Amino acid sequence: MGEEGKWVRKASRNEVSMDSLNESETLLVVYKMSFSARRPVQTQEVEQALRHLYRKTPNLRVCLTDKDGEKWFKEVDEKMIDFEVSAVGVEEVTEFLHTHSYPKDAILWRARLVPVATPCYHPQHLSSFHTDLQGTFPHCYHLVFGFSHAIGDGHTFIRICAAFSHILDSVLSGKEVDTKQIGCFDLNEEYESKIEEIKKRLLKDEVWREECIRELNEGKPESSILQHVLSPCEDRPKKTLLHTQTLDKAATTRLVEKCRAAKVTLSSCMAAVCNMALVDLLVEKGVVQDTYTVSNMHMINMRRTWPKETTEHAFGWYISSSFRQFFVTPRTVDGDEFWQYTREIHSKFYSFLQDEQFMEKAAFVKWCYSTGNRQIFKRDLSFNTRGNLTQRFEGTKEITVTNLLSSTSIHNSTIPWNDIVGTVRGRLSHTTKYNTSMVTKATALQYSDLVYARLLKITAP
Repeated sequence: MGEEGKWVRKASRNEVSMDSLNESETLLVVYKMSFSARRPVQTQEVEQALRHLYRKTPNLRVCLTDKDGEKWFKEVDEKMIDFEVSAVGVEEVTEFLHTHSYPKDAILWRARLVPVATPCYHPQHLSSFHTDLQGTFPHCYHLVFGFSHAIGDGHTFIRICAAFSHILDSVLSGKEVDTKQIGCFDLNEEYESKIEEIKKRLLKDEVWREECIRELNEGKPESSILQHVLSPCEDRPKKTLLHTQTLDKAATTRLVEKCRAAKVTLSSCMAAVCNMALVDLLVEKGVVQDTYTVSNMHMINMRRTWPKETTEHAFGWYISSSFRQFFVTPRTVDGDEFWQYTREIHSKFYSFLQDEQFMEKAAFVKWCYSTGNRQIFKRDLSFNTRGNLTQRFEGTKEITVTNLLSSTSIHNSTIPWNDIVGTVRGRLSHTTKYNTSMVTKATALQYSDLVYARLLKITAP
């Protein structure tokens, strides 16, 4: 490449922070794209598709290195692409990507192809592959990407995975792949400057900080319900593990229709379902009360504050989390009461998003993390909702993407677990991600099963 090795730009404070966390095996990103193919996919075809992806995606062409005492992004040669066909299963590959950071001056992503010799289709809610494709798309694979959060967030990586699926399809079809860039890795300096300006004001404005803290603690109970769920153990191996369950297409359609009728988002509905499942878990563990106070946080794409025409192709790290919110949750909620409870969650969360001081509050979140005040954000459940990704993967001929699951490593953090939700091919998946040093496998799977049971109940015909 003619521009190989050029300096791209100085890394932002957030990007440097993400790189530092990644070095300690924290928040290392994994995306598992499951797909079925008409014919066997050859290693060289995947390699060719990855080279095209590298050429079309600016943040996949960089490393993070030192320049004059500062961290800068610099382009690297495509020979540094880290790709292998894995001889082990997808769980082992995911664990590897969750525990291996990216060396200095090295490319900031990896890819592993995991062929599935004998695809499992049953039970369908635990399968990555779909029975309706078994005859025409019999060859099944996982393409597992590892990413550094220094080069992107969920908005970024979803678009990269979708682009790869179309590139691979073109390669398999013998079609030419163009060189059009699929994203822009320029820093949004106006946004970054505004956030930094607000953070500086926060350092001086003690009254405003106290107001934010009061809002964060509004409704906070004397003790967290998680003390009845967590089982911290220093001797237990530290791992980030995942358990995913998927609704079928008909149930997902019914769920979406019920959300529309109730005038709530699927994200708010899933928060309500998970809160109820956590209460069910507490009851099964012998903690029986009339009501429980459950705290929630949501991940937020900060591009929502930008002009719409600038957001789609803006690659990089532009996420924040909502303020912690507390919800009084009855032990028994069914029928119309469930949707009334969901509307309460929806109203409170979207009031935060529409607050005229939303940017200031987002900056306060960043200020708290950067100054070590993370205890303010301890919560029972946190949610990362990817939305409906079906359309992004449509239009391919030689492959069909059946699921896209994402996770970040939390085993070296104080985060016990979180919930990840997304829809591909009209099927909604819920993933419980958990930190084994704080949550036992039995408890995590018990909670996940209770979430799925709640979903089946509210989507019953």
